[in-house]
Order: sequence, then C-alpha cells, then structure tokens
Amino acid sequence: MVDAPLRLLACVLPATALSQGRGYGSTSAATKTIVSGLTQLVNLNGGAKPANKKRPRRFASLTPQQVKAGLADDFRNEYLWSGRITPELYDEACVFTDPTLSFRGLDVFEANLRNLDPWIERFVPSERRRVDLYALAVDGTAITASWRMVGTLALPWRPRLDLNGTTTYTLNGAGGRISSYDETWALSAGEALLQLLTPAAQEVEEIVEPEFWPGRLAGRAPTPKARAPLVNPPTVVVLPGFGNDAADYATPLGLPEETGLAAALGRRGFRVEVVPVARGDWLQVLTRGGRDPDFLLFEKARRTSPAFRWYADKVSETLGKVDGPVLLVGHSAGGWLAKLACLLDGAVAACVEINQCVG
Repeated sequence: MVDAPLRLLACVLPATALSQGRGYGSTSAATKTIVSGLTQLVNLNGGAKPANKKRPRRFASLTPQQVKAGLADDFRNEYLWSGRITPELYDEACVFTDPTLSFRGLDVFEANLRNLDPWIERFVPSERRRVDLYALAVDGTAITASWRMVGTLALPWRPRLDLNGTTTYTLNGAGGRISSYDETWALSAGEALLQLLTPAAQEVEEIVEPEFWPGRLAGRAPTPKARAPLVNPPTVVVLPGFGNDAADYATPLGLPEETGLAAALGRRGFRVEVVPVARGDWLQVLTRGGRDPDFLLFEKARRTSPAFRWYADKVSETLGKVDGPVLLVGHSAGGWLAKLACLLDGAVAACVEINQCVG
C-alpha cells in the first residue's frame, strides 16, 4: 500500500497550476506515469466513480462575462485547493490538462476531486493554505487566470508548496461553456515535487488570507464598501521613515498603487499627501550631520540641526500646500520628526506614529 506522503503527491500535483510556465508537453514521460499511477491508486481507494449521466443545466447558455464571474467565485472558494468548482461553467466533454495529467470529462474531474478532497483536507487544512488571484481576463473565446497557491503541509518535515501559474479556459463548449482547461506552472513538475520533499526553513503555523477582490493585484480597485461619511476629514500627511522613499507608501515594492498605504487611506475618505523624500536624500544625515557637533558627538540634534533640517523643510513645503487641519502619520524616524512638525506648524491637529509597516 502506498504511504500517505506519496498519496498526497498524487493529491496535490494534479490540483495545482501557474505564468509562462511548464506545460504538459514539457513534462517527462516518467513523471506523467508516476502521477497518473498514484492518482489511479487514490481513486481506487476513494471509491468515487464518474457519474456517466447527463446532468440538468440551469442555463441554456452562458456569456463570457458570466463564466468569468463564476470563475471568480471559484477562486474565492480556493478551488485550486478545495476542488469546489462550479460545474455549470464546464462542458460535459471538457478536456482538463495540467503539466502532469490530461483527461476528458467533467464527471471524471469531479470524481477525481471527491477522491482527493479527504487527503487535501487532512494534509493541507484551510488555515494552512491560500490562493491569490492576480488577474482574470476575457480574451475573445478564452479566459485567462494568473494566480498563486501556497500551503504548508501537515507532514513531519513541514514542507511548503508555493506555486505561481496560469490557467486558460477555452469557451467552445455547448452554450458557451468551458471546453478546455489548460494549466501551466512557473515550476517544472519535478521542481514542484522537490518542494514537497524539502523541509521548510521555518514552520508556518497559519497562513492568513488577504482581502480578496477580482484583479486585486492587476491594478483594479476593490468594490467600495459602505462607510459612514467623514465630515470635514483632515488631510493625512505621511512622513517616510529612515531610508524610505515616498514611493514605498504609494507603490510598495513596485506593486500596483491600490496596495499602498496612501490608497488605503484614500479609500477611507482621506486626502493624502506623502512628503516627497527620495531614498538618496537620507545620505544628508551623514553629509550634513557631520558638521553638527551635537549630532556627531552626542547623538542628539537641535530643531535647526543640518542633519535633519532638509527633512523638516520638505515637511514644511508639503504642509504649505494643504488647506485645513492636518493629521500627521509618521513611520519610524518619520514619527519623531513629525513631532518637530507639530511644534512648527499650528495646522497640525494630531499625530500618529507607526513603528513599523508589515507587508
């Protein structure tokens, strides 16, 4: 009898997918044979078999936008892990392909999922996994999804599976349904297998799912939530921390603007200004601070010290552009520099200090 870890390999590999990746044609015959054999063993043990009967359809036909909406729901349900697909979206003769398997039939796919689900839930429970949808787009008679799935397996060596990939859904089935489901992975099947055999650098007890909306990391803003309107809200002025650039609060790590602190505050009804500090500006702490004995010898500085006077000037320039009350949000060193601004500018109504930002 095949032991549980090997059965899990059969469970996990067929259920995964990911951008400009390795497809079915690039996987070795040996890998395909191993995964196919393990999958057959799991199906034999699970007992669920294809229904082989015509199912009732709720809709005679579906538009591409309706299929896209259904797929977005499936991603919310983490179908790459959970197997919770919407059968209404798929043609009965749909061909399902990933880098390790290819077979025909929606009922076969559903039977495979029923057999694999107990193993997935046992070894990768919901609190230890997540799925991120990066993009979901309609292009003629096809829909393309880019995504990432990550999970920490409940095995003694705590391996971590982390895959990026792309799924293409071709809409040539009856009533505009999906006739072809084609996954590619950023990793080869062998590299994915290696992740499952490699102990994690550190154990991850829980994976917290980020807030989801379609196109979250593709540059589209989320659907606005109902909020109590702010009455004459202050303008939020963000003071960057030591070594940070203003861009870190607008487009952190080069991610879309919607992911930044400025956009998050903007969605809550605030007007936001970020003090225009460039990363290289911080060199002035050394080049100018070297001329200030108090700063150089005693690690302290007056309000007029050249070590940070340049920063104070940028804050003053930013505050000069703002009408009405101001709420200062200072990150790290920007927090105690914000206190200087409180002393210099009477328009400052309040000050909030952030010791660290967690990505």
